[in-house]
Amino acid sequence: VTIPESVTHIDYSAFSSCYALKSVDIPNSVKTIGEWVFNECTAMTSVKIGNGLSEISKFAFLGCSSLTSVKIGNNVKTIADEAFYACERLTTIVIPDSVTSFGRSVFNSCTSLSSVRFGKGITEIGELTFFGCTALKSITIPNGVTELFGVFYNCNALESIALPKSVTYIAECTFEGCEDLKDVYYEGTEAEWEDIKIDEYNSPLLEATVHFEDFSLPNDESDETTTAKDNEDEKETEPVEDTTKATVTTAPKEDDTPDTTAKDTALNEDTIAANTDNVTDGDTEAIDSLICELFPESKDTAVLTDSTSPDDTDTSSGDITINNGTETNSGVNTDDKNTFTWLPITAIVIVCIAVAVGGIFLFKKVRG
Repeated sequence: VTIPESVTHIDYSAFSSCYALKSVDIPNSVKTIGEWVFNECTAMTSVKIGNGLSEISKFAFLGCSSLTSVKIGNNVKTIADEAFYACERLTTIVIPDSVTSFGRSVFNSCTSLSSVRFGKGITEIGELTFFGCTALKSITIPNGVTELFGVFYNCNALESIALPKSVTYIAECTFEGCEDLKDVYYEGTEAEWEDIKIDEYNSPLLEATVHFEDFSLPNDESDETTTAKDNEDEKETEPVEDTTKATVTTAPKEDDTPDTTAKDTALNEDTIAANTDNVTDGDTEAIDSLICELFPESKDTAVLTDSTSPDDTDTSSGDITINNGTETNSGVNTDDKNTFTWLPITAIVIVCIAVAVGGIFLFKKVRG
């Protein structure tokens, strides 16, 4: 429903029990509304109250069980008794600075209400205002409030509350049933806390941990408690490593040296195959030449020769010594030196030739 700008007053129970009514927009032209005006509009989900209204009347939205969104105009000064009683789906409410007082049980039994943000103007919170608000976990009472009368009775999820030092009296049962209450943040000193008159049936409050002078009440832009010492006792932060610099990780280089083993083997095989076609039985020169060609390193090995110089001969013993590729035969008749030297050489050459020829023919046979 959109109420026209020409309307200045909405009378008592004008829309009470309009079960199909889903939303209402009260224009700035409306100055007053009667009691029970939208009572039991169970399908209503949102309401917008204009800036012309100064008071939300008693029972105005009582039993609007589907109401989830409420916007209160900036000229409202009073929210009367049970104005939002049993609005079970209402989760958040923001009270403007213009509001100075709450009546009795304004949000009583709003079981989904979890966030309440008071404005700076509030000075009076009526009895049982948040009775049975079982989703409410934390709340901050603004400066200026002096007395609390059963305000949080049976708020069994309430864990923390911030109280200003303007509070001087907490009536009986104000925190009765608040079994989860653990922390009370008090703006004043311990001595000022001791001066507050706290009536009976407030054991959860008395058993909670009270924090003194280590916080400041939040402004109207936030409902979270903040500590005043956060700025005074700010600790030096540990240096943080600059993560903006790129970290380059170089993978280990692979061995760039080419593997020539397979290549050399293939070349030797091809060379053997190419040359064995010209090798015949008894052709020792060809075999010897082939071996030298395939295995040039054999030229650098010690070779036994008969070119030994007499200066290299050691006649003091009968040992055979190889010096710079030359065999020296000590204690042996020089007339028989050549015979002695070539006998083993001939035998070694014959064995090597036989092995080489057999290997070559076997290789050809396998390849053929």
